[in-house]
This record gives sequence, structure tokens and C-alpha cells, in this order.
Amino acid sequence: MSEALSLEAESAESQAAPEKPWRCRKCLAAITTGDQRIEVDGRHVHLRLNPNAFAFLFGCFKGAPGVTPEGTPTSDATWFAGHQWQHARCTNCGTHLGWVFSGASGFVALVLERLAPPDA
Repeated sequence: MSEALSLEAESAESQAAPEKPWRCRKCLAAITTGDQRIEVDGRHVHLRLNPNAFAFLFGCFKGAPGVTPEGTPTSDATWFAGHQWQHARCTNCGTHLGWVFSGASGFVALVLERLAPPDA
């Protein structure tokens, strides 16, 4: 097989292979995939303090099928102007994994230390 055909076959194979999931660190349920990573306010990863001065390092994802929103959406103490938030819990075990943001553009902010990345 020529090198060009080999590269084309490799490329087609990598495109067909499903993304390995980011998992809940507690129960290992699939939460999201790397292709869902997005930038919000110019960055994928953010460090924010909540009103109780707890720091959270989180990544933004356009979708996370493995989380369930909890609570009534609120704009109180939101980290992103024009967005309301709800807690995001692992659908499998209920662990708090981050927040679901709704507004002009919806996204999920997931606490990185509460996830097991695909290569873990």
C-alpha cells in the first residue's frame, strides 16, 4: 500500500473511532468527550471562587450527556454575564461535577479534579 493510501486509511480509522469519554472520578460513568470542549470568554479552563470563597478549576464543554441539572436556574453569583446556572450532578451516582449554564449559549462547566480524563 502506498504511503498516501496508508495515511488516508489511518485518517478514516481515527475519524470513525469514538472519542474516549471523560468519566466521573467517583463511579467512572461516562460524562462527556474531548470533542465537546469549548472556549467560553476566550478560554476552556477557568478558575473561579464561589461566594463562600471555595475555588473551582473547571473546563467548559458544549455538552455532557452524563450529567443531570439540579435546581432552579439562577443568575445569583453567576460567573458568566447573561447566563443562569444549575448544579450538574453525575447522572449515575449524584456527585456534584459542576454547573449547567443557560443563556445566549448553553454549556456545561465541569470541575476537572472530579473527572477522570480519557487517558487515565
